Amino acid sequence: MQIIYVHGLHSNANSVKGNQLRDYCAAHYPEIAVHSPDLNHKPEQVLHILRDFIAQDEKTVLVGSSLGGFFSTLLHNELGVKAVLLNPSTQPHETLLRFFPENWRNLPDDFVANDEKATTWQMTMGDLRWFERHKPTTFRQPEKLFVLLETGDELLDYRLAAQYYGEQGTKMWISEGGDHRMTGFVEKLPQVFEFILA
Repeated sequence: MQIIYVHGLHSNANSVKGNQLRDYCAAHYPEIAVHSPDLNHKPEQVLHILRDFIAQDEKTVLVGSSLGGFFSTLLHNELGVKAVLLNPSTQPHETLLRFFPENWRNLPDDFVANDEKATTWQMTMGDLRWFERHKPTTFRQPEKLFVLLETGDELLDYRLAAQYYGEQGTKMWISEGGDHRMTGFVEKLPQVFEFILA
C-alpha cells in the first residue's frame, strides 16, 4: 500500500502534513510508503505526475489538502482510488480569482496571476478555466471518500464543501474551529487511518 500526499497551493513536497503522514506511518504502519511529490505545475501535469504514482501500486490512497483535494477528487472519479480530503477546494475557478483583476472575464488564457507567493507554477487565467471545465458533478464511489472540514477555515467556506460532498453521502468529519492549514491534523490521524485501512 502507498499513500500519496497531494499538497495545495503555496505548498511543496516538504509540506507539514505530508511529513506528519510520513512520521505517523513510520511509527505505526512502516509497511506503508508515503510519497509527497512537488505538484507546483499546471493542472494537467499534476494529474500526469499523480497517475504515474498511482500506477505503481493498486492499493493507493490519496490524501489531498485544499487544491490537492480537488485533484484527489478528480483522480478518485477517474481511477476509483480511495481519498481523504482535508479542507478541499470545491470551486478553485472562483476562489483563486483573488489573484486576478476584476475584469478577469476579458482576460486571455495566458494572463498570469498576481501571486506573490507563487513558486515554480505561474497560475494563469487558462488554469482557472481548466478548473471550471473539470469540476466533478458526481463522485464515482462516495464511500471511498472521507472529507475532513474545519469551521474556522479562513480561506474556504467549509459549508460549500459540506454541501458538495454531503449531498452524495460521503463520510465527513466537521470540526469546530481550526484553520485552513488544519493544524490539528495529527490528532485526526487515528480516524484517518481507520478509514484508509478499512
